[in-house]
Amino acid sequence: MRASIHGRVSHTNLPKVKALLPLFEAVVNAHQAIEEAGDGNHSIGIVAERQGNLDDDKPGPIEAFTITDTGIGYTAANFESFNTVDSLYKAHLGGKGLGRFLWLRAFQRVEIDSHYREIHTDGLLHRNFNFIESDDEILATPTASDRTTPLTTVRPSAIVSHIWMSAREAWRALLNA
Repeated sequence: MRASIHGRVSHTNLPKVKALLPLFEAVVNAHQAIEEAGDGNHSIGIVAERQGNLDDDKPGPIEAFTITDTGIGYTAANFESFNTVDSLYKAHLGGKGLGRFLWLRAFQRVEIDSHYREIHTDGLLHRNFNFIESDDEILATPTASDRTTPLTTVRPSAIVSHIWMSAREAWRALLNA
């Protein structure tokens, strides 16, 4: 049996009033990665990347987000789950295996860069790949990492404009809900 990424994305509902849900999903994933990593001093970072300033010196529109965490990363098991449509890997945490498809409802591409530790290996491994709306297999062969501490970066970019609404429209929708 095969799965169509385009079909799964097109059947994933993302109302305009919940346009930030994909960002929330990425932060939840980061939190779960930290929980799974266990004890230690962990962090999550979120950065909104904007286009240059507009003429009236206001910040330009957001074109991407960067979410970083120091959790477990895209280990072999996590990468296998990522590549499995409707995965049950995080079902015990309430996960439905759909969050990454929300990313592609709001963004054209998600860049993933992960430095992680596998059991029974020395040092860290590195996995880097782009998640796009394609049925092609994601190839991300691990290589030796140059880092000494785990770090995963998820960068959704190239916003799908019809999903996003202005802040004024969002407030209006929330107040009228």
